[in-house]
Amino acid sequence: MNIHALANAAIRAIHPNEYITLFLALGQENVRGIVKPKYLAPIILEAQVQDEADTGLQHTENISQTGLVKRFYVNKIQEIINPQSLMRQKERTGDIILRNDGTYWLITQILEEFDLHTVLKGELLTKYPDFTGQDWYHEYANAKPS
Repeated sequence: MNIHALANAAIRAIHPNEYITLFLALGQENVRGIVKPKYLAPIILEAQVQDEADTGLQHTENISQTGLVKRFYVNKIQEIINPQSLMRQKERTGDIILRNDGTYWLITQILEEFDLHTVLKGELLTKYPDFTGQDWYHEYANAKPS
């Protein structure tokens, strides 16, 4: 029994799912001393996006931090769609989500992982990611509606 699907059906009546674009990180590439992240071609997924409960002011080691944080409830469709948070030991950057409102979100943590869905924690990026060096960029940029 897929309890997530049952709960999501009830939630969608009040707060609809939205389509997001997921950019899965492949690692980094060093070309003549310039390090740039590499991403797989974008994947469009349906997700339930909700505010994180602790989006207010956080005090960590005497440093006050504020930031916009969201939870992304994403169904797993295939093995490749297994988002990872920032993994320094594998020299990977975090995956990035683009919402329909044009905002980009860096996946910083996997909050829950089940067989059928994953709950991701994303933080709002204040600087848009630069995808221009990706193999798929020109096809993606030409396909995007203006």
